[in-house]
Amino acid sequence: VVFTIHDPTPLDDALRRDQVYFTEKSRDGVASLYPLMDFRERKEHNIRKRYLEGRYGAIPRYPDFGGMFDPEDVCDGAPET
Repeated sequence: VVFTIHDPTPLDDALRRDQVYFTEKSRDGVASLYPLMDFRERKEHNIRKRYLEGRYGAIPRYPDFGGMFDPEDVCDGAPET
């Protein structure tokens, strides 16, 4: 079974280290798949924390959504403080 998830929480203890793979897309759109086992990790390492620190690559890149919505709509019209 192969699945994708955007929540890093299962990296803590829901998956074995040999079950974790990352994908990273290059600037020209080519995707690479590589296992967590390529990294020298100790059992005491917090995989989720290290992933969020960018130690394994595969950092999500979000497009710039500027101009696609009115910030006032997102804030329910309430002024920012």
